[in-house]
Amino acid sequence: MVKMKKTLLKNARREIIKTWPRFLALLGIILLGIGFFVGIRAAAPDMLISAHRYYQTHHLQDLSVQSTFGLRQADRERIERVEGIDYLPYKTVDRQSEGTELLFHIFPDFEQMPGNFNKWWIKEGRLPQKEGEIAVDAKVVKEYGSTFQIGQKLSFNQMGVKDDPKAPQLKEDQFVIVGILYSPLYMDRLERGYTQIGNGHLNAFAVVYPEDLVGEYDSAFAIRVQAAQGEKAYSESYKEKIKASQSQLEEAFKDRGPEVLKETKRQAQEPLDQAKQTICQAKEQLRQKEAFLSAAQEQLAIQGQEDTLKAALKEKDKAKEALNRQEAQIDEKEKQLQTLSEPKYFINDRSHLPGVKEYGQNADRIAAIAQVFPWLFFLVAILVSYTTMTRMVDEKRLQVGTLKALGYSQVDIAMEFFIYASTATCFGALVGGSIGNFLFPWIICKSYAMMYPLPEIVYGVYWKDVFLSLAIGLGTTIGPVFVTIHSLLLEKTAELMRPKAPKVGGHIWIEKCRFLWNKLSFLNKITLRNLFRYKGRNLMMVLGVMGCTALVITGLGIGDSISGLAYRQFNVVESYDGLVQYASDLQAEDVDQVNTFIHQTKNVADVLPLRIETWHTPAGQIAQQNVQLKVLDASSNYRDYYALSDSNNQSPLNLPKDGVLVTQKLAKLFDLKVGDELPLMNDKEEVVNLPIKGIVEAYIGHSCIMSKDYYQEKLGKEALANSAVIQLKQLEAFNQVAETLKSDNRIVGVGNTQTFQKAFKDTLEALNTVTLILIVAAAVLDFIVLYSLTNINVSERLLELSTIKVLGAFSHEMTLYIFKELLIMTGIGIMLGLCGGLRLTVYILETVEIDTMIFPHRIHGISYLIATVLTFTFTEIVIGIMHIKLKQIDMVEALKGVE
Repeated sequence: MVKMKKTLLKNARREIIKTWPRFLALLGIILLGIGFFVGIRAAAPDMLISAHRYYQTHHLQDLSVQSTFGLRQADRERIERVEGIDYLPYKTVDRQSEGTELLFHIFPDFEQMPGNFNKWWIKEGRLPQKEGEIAVDAKVVKEYGSTFQIGQKLSFNQMGVKDDPKAPQLKEDQFVIVGILYSPLYMDRLERGYTQIGNGHLNAFAVVYPEDLVGEYDSAFAIRVQAAQGEKAYSESYKEKIKASQSQLEEAFKDRGPEVLKETKRQAQEPLDQAKQTICQAKEQLRQKEAFLSAAQEQLAIQGQEDTLKAALKEKDKAKEALNRQEAQIDEKEKQLQTLSEPKYFINDRSHLPGVKEYGQNADRIAAIAQVFPWLFFLVAILVSYTTMTRMVDEKRLQVGTLKALGYSQVDIAMEFFIYASTATCFGALVGGSIGNFLFPWIICKSYAMMYPLPEIVYGVYWKDVFLSLAIGLGTTIGPVFVTIHSLLLEKTAELMRPKAPKVGGHIWIEKCRFLWNKLSFLNKITLRNLFRYKGRNLMMVLGVMGCTALVITGLGIGDSISGLAYRQFNVVESYDGLVQYASDLQAEDVDQVNTFIHQTKNVADVLPLRIETWHTPAGQIAQQNVQLKVLDASSNYRDYYALSDSNNQSPLNLPKDGVLVTQKLAKLFDLKVGDELPLMNDKEEVVNLPIKGIVEAYIGHSCIMSKDYYQEKLGKEALANSAVIQLKQLEAFNQVAETLKSDNRIVGVGNTQTFQKAFKDTLEALNTVTLILIVAAAVLDFIVLYSLTNINVSERLLELSTIKVLGAFSHEMTLYIFKELLIMTGIGIMLGLCGGLRLTVYILETVEIDTMIFPHRIHGISYLIATVLTFTFTEIVIGIMHIKLKQIDMVEALKGVE
């Protein structure tokens, strides 16, 4: 028995060596299928765990508290009453660098402060260790090179210095650069947030020694939620715990605004009251001097001292004018004090930090692709491996009969095939899983690292996917062995030792079309008959080619759909260069003055004032969505700024008189159509039902657009503009324009459309790396599938081909004889694959979309051409390889008989 087992093992080893092309093809399919399956599905978890490790090791804050009036001692007392959190108060300032005129957000060195918050990632050098030292953002070092090198001096001008002595300030204006940093506070490589100085857009951050920042007020509180420390960033459990603490903090500060406003007014009123009292005293003294001058006027005139009198009167008038000016200034300050708005408190989670939310969304997109694409990829690999092993067992029919006659059991007979299949599967799974588990996440994480710098990529081994893919791989290679052998062993031994009878031919339906059939050549008739004769074999070929072509076209289609999307959103759907935000609670007169001021600003070509409010959808089965309510004047040139194109046919839509236009993602998310009503909640939590008159093209965010007249009719209040969109004469002048506009305290922000477009474009371009991986992997699989199935086809028909060669066919005729069928099946597979690829592309794009984004379903003609040419090219290569094999067929083989 042992000797018999050794014989079977020897046979298995010989079979692997003898049919090494088939073995390598099977191994390659398994390797590629499992590697791709495991690798792509590991990419998103690795992205998230890498970010989590970064946040965790650098102790990134969970929440932050900020106020428009700064944070005071009373705010500290309130936050100390909130349970389950740790906090760190700190000061920051925004200043402009001398020379380069870059806007810096300057932090204290958290590592010199208690609480273990927000540690820095030191790229080069060190952190400040004494006053007068500074570490700068790696971003400006990369962009400005020699200007910000270690050892050089960095000076700040007076922009950003505040008049309030209690506000945070820099103790010194000149520093020595000692380090270059990254920070988890800025996951985005480029975006640094906004500021109230300069053009409103921060360029970089910097870190100074804590004692270099002085002032009574704090800028922010960094918060750590104790209950969330064991949770992974981006997980639902983490979000729930953060939300709970966020609600507690909001409750703690909900009535703090009126207190601070009252205190601020009181503190500001005290010096004004003192100034009023001083002015009253000065006025009394002035009246006394006036009485004295009136009494002395006649006497001075008699004494001839008119010059003295004139000088005294002139001095009196000057004093009176000075008092009047001071009184006017006090009145103006009191007026400003009365119009002072209540301070706002912001309790923000990590999603408000630049890049944190976007990084998570990108990981979600990769995860969405991994839910579909690897399965289809693996399915094609399984199909081919199943076919390979089934055909292999059929080929060994005579050997199975011989072993049965010698007394081997079914398990023993299956052993050779089991070893063959399991060796290829296990080795392919081991190599493919190992390489794929690191290669694909590495490529994807590195592509996103161009936008989101990480100190390290953390690789996980996801055993569920590994074992699942291995089990499926073994099942589809070993399973057919037992099924096929079991069916063979049901036959008599004598029958097994004979070749399987060839499949009976027959007439095909095309023969009924005599006018067509009679015009076909002999070889073409044979080709058509063979196509219908071997339906199962040919179906496998068609399905294999179809699957691979669909995968290739899907990769290309995803690339086509995301390419140019940023340009279309910011240059076609919306056509403006900047968004200007007005201060809240401006009166109609102020709004008119601001509009005029913007119009008259140098390099501003045109302006469209509008009202923008942020509403939200009511709570329901779908998560609440923020919706921008945009109110436009129907008589304005709004179409120069907003295309308002119908989402179906791109025809322009006018502002409706009795309804609203909504963007297509909002309509899709809530299954809305023209004629339905959209319920939205305003800032007072009142539900307003808005009739939908049109659905407009837009790819980012949710908007609801209405006319000024309808706003006033529906809501019963005037639609005063609180924003404006501007078009510039020269894009290069944006910073200058923004700085000029920000000089008016009625303007609180100026956003650069080019910045938004670049950030969005960079996010989408990282997906191009993913699509490239999909295309390359699908192309490799396409080649292996074509080779494997063609090799099986040729191997099964060696006797038939040998007979044709003996009958006098030339090598090229013999090649053409069999590969006409291959080309026809490839063509059918390609056509079906192109159709299937379109559907698959649409499905994946809809899966990848997040709630606030929609992708167009667009596949360019060149992509269909590339997929077709690629598949036919691989087919021609396979035909070339097989032609060499066919030339080596031994003609005597056709004359041999089993008997």
